[in-house]
Amino acid sequence: MNCRLRAVPIPVTGGILGLRAGWTNQASLVELQTIRSFQDLQRVVLVQGLGWSDVEIFDRAGLRTYTARPEKLLRLVNDNRVQLFPRGVAELEAEASVVRSLYPQMLLDPHLLIVYSFAGFFYVAPENKELAAAIQTGFERVIADGSYQRLVEAAIMTPWLRRQLKLRSRKILVLQNPEAADVLADVNPDHWIVPWNDLLSGRITSGNDLCSSSGLKRLCVN
Repeated sequence: MNCRLRAVPIPVTGGILGLRAGWTNQASLVELQTIRSFQDLQRVVLVQGLGWSDVEIFDRAGLRTYTARPEKLLRLVNDNRVQLFPRGVAELEAEASVVRSLYPQMLLDPHLLIVYSFAGFFYVAPENKELAAAIQTGFERVIADGSYQRLVEAAIMTPWLRRQLKLRSRKILVLQNPEAADVLADVNPDHWIVPWNDLLSGRITSGNDLCSSSGLKRLCVN
């Protein structure tokens, strides 16, 4: 459907949707600690929801990905049927209370950060150029004056996430998402919070490296 609409080339939340940490079972922690490459990651079974776009990205990378209805995903991890349930870092805090109260064998894996270029955009009718231009202008203004960065930090880079994510100590595994390349190429590099060029080129390989990026520094402050 998106190909029939006009995309406003401003990535909502600056690409943070592409940063994934995973819920896991306590029994899987030792194995996850040994993973250093996406080839190593092929040893474990991941889980995602039926029809989620992430599944195709994982399949293309040769990862073993089990799919299920969303209401079953956390239970599969708790019962140790799968080893890792990657989630966008912005989704973790909302799920933490459910995990804590219902799934005693689960915890947030502290070792890995799976990343792939991924972003949400506003879409308008193809003929509505005026609305698209207005949305883009509005975003560009709040990005330029720093207020958008502050909003993202307040909404996503919360004290809970900073404490639980422990970004500096994570190993980064970069997956390719070629289907997003055309859309993402239209984005002004200054509009990303996540430094995708450095990640995709291999210049950033650890959470400590990622913490040196100006847009993500707040996520690394305890």
